[in-house]
Amino acid sequence: MNFNIYYGKTSPLGHLLEAEHFSVFFGNRQSNLETLIKEFSQFTFCSLKQVHGNTIASSMLQEQQADAHYGTQKNFALAIQTADCMPVMVFDPRSLTIAGIHAGWRGVENKIVPKTLKTISASKETLVFIGPHITKDSFAVDKDVADLFPEKYVIYNPLDQKYYVDLEATVKEQIFACGIPNKNIASIYTNTFANEEYCSFRRQKQKGLRQYSFIALT
Repeated sequence: MNFNIYYGKTSPLGHLLEAEHFSVFFGNRQSNLETLIKEFSQFTFCSLKQVHGNTIASSMLQEQQADAHYGTQKNFALAIQTADCMPVMVFDPRSLTIAGIHAGWRGVENKIVPKTLKTISASKETLVFIGPHITKDSFAVDKDVADLFPEKYVIYNPLDQKYYVDLEATVKEQIFACGIPNKNIASIYTNTFANEEYCSFRRQKQKGLRQYSFIALT
């Protein structure tokens, strides 16, 4: 499912989907916590101290050290920061539970997305939204990192002697294994490394530059 076509609309800060029970927003480089609080004043924002791990926490107003959080409280926006990593938002219509996930390559390798889905007891009705991130054309790594991923999602380039990993395909396979069908997965096909509208750690080589995304129950 293509998020741009099937869902959502663009705003100066990014892509917004407003559905019956939830809203999903994937920000660009103009989006930070301050601008989102101003733009989406109807929500109370919950953020995380992200550490590229696989800890999953119940959402709280106080910042927690984790890379995924989930909750059931209306008008609480679960925020995620990224700059090449994958922001993944989840909505389960049966329990009206949402989750926001920060999935870098370490998180993908440690299966933070399926672990979060299991934590919230996701079903075949669960919806998953994947935001802008570094894509397989740009995610170049050495062999030690490439060996952590399924061989079918890795391509070796002899010109630069690097391995290119498809993180999105890896995550989608993990989601399928949780019983969620392809029709329930939406992606924004935007490469943060190649698109200067987005923060990219690999392109900019600067720490602290992040775009914010969130999911909220409404």
